[in-house]
Amino acid sequence: MTNPSDTQPKAPAGLRNAINTTQPQWNVPEPARPGGLLGDDDAPPGRCLLSLLVIGATTCLCSVVIALSALAGYGDELDKIQTKEAGDREIAISTQYALAVQNEAQGALELALDRYEFIETQQPGYADVQPRMTQIALVLSATPTPSPSPTPTNTPTATIEISPQASATPEVSQAEEYFSNAQDYMLAGLYEETIEWLDAVITVDPAYRRFEVDRMLVDALISQAGIYFAGTNDGETNGLAGNQLPRGIMMVGRAEAIWAANPGFASDTELKRRLENASFTSFVVNGYITAQAYLAGGLNADALTILYELYALPSNWEYAGVSISDLIIQAGGTPGS
Repeated sequence: MTNPSDTQPKAPAGLRNAINTTQPQWNVPEPARPGGLLGDDDAPPGRCLLSLLVIGATTCLCSVVIALSALAGYGDELDKIQTKEAGDREIAISTQYALAVQNEAQGALELALDRYEFIETQQPGYADVQPRMTQIALVLSATPTPSPSPTPTNTPTATIEISPQASATPEVSQAEEYFSNAQDYMLAGLYEETIEWLDAVITVDPAYRRFEVDRMLVDALISQAGIYFAGTNDGETNGLAGNQLPRGIMMVGRAEAIWAANPGFASDTELKRRLENASFTSFVVNGYITAQAYLAGGLNADALTILYELYALPSNWEYAGVSISDLIIQAGGTPGS
């Protein structure tokens, strides 16, 4: 079937090509735009202003972010400095506490009190500082302090015969009365009171029955120390109340000094045995309370060093139900390791 379009007259192909190649090319200029109109590539003024605002806002935001970052870094650094200072202060306080406990155990009560007072000014309410200060003040006020007397000068005098009716001098009478009181309290087992009366004898007359006074002192000191070490003191009939371990250590130290100054005591084997036992216990107790002080100050490694040495001794000593092995576990160690 014939297509109707094929019936129309067509120019020969060669003629069409010739027309196309000979047709003049016209360059039609673009019409000029009226004044004030923008071209396709020109940005409107509003868009430029918006771009400037965006750039400015971005710059401000970056500046704020940088400033906040710097401020945060400063705050972190300040926190680190404050944390380090707090840690250093805690170490200093715990060290002073451990030294104070050691001074107290050695009988240097005034020095221990000074250390406790320093701790109280730096960190009020630290550990058991306040009760220890109160206890030391009580002990210092209760302990008689003999006042020094001038050394008597020997002046040649005529020999005076004292008749049997002659009475003793008032000083000797007072010393004798005090010594008699000490004997009564010693028989009653009131060793703190015995020690006070014997100290009073030495104060009024240092030479009065000195051998007997010193021997009774050693006996009373180690007896009372044993009560404190056992924790059986009640504050009424057998010593001062509370934890008196440091006072017990001080008493044993004084007994050792008196014993060393009296070679004549060597023949008393029973008293010597008791003193040796008291000295050993005092050594253990001293290490025990020193380790406790280190633990209270967070110095566990120092505490373990002492506790392992004590644990190696033939005594797992304990006080108030807390033994050396318990303290080792508390410090993070293992008994027997």
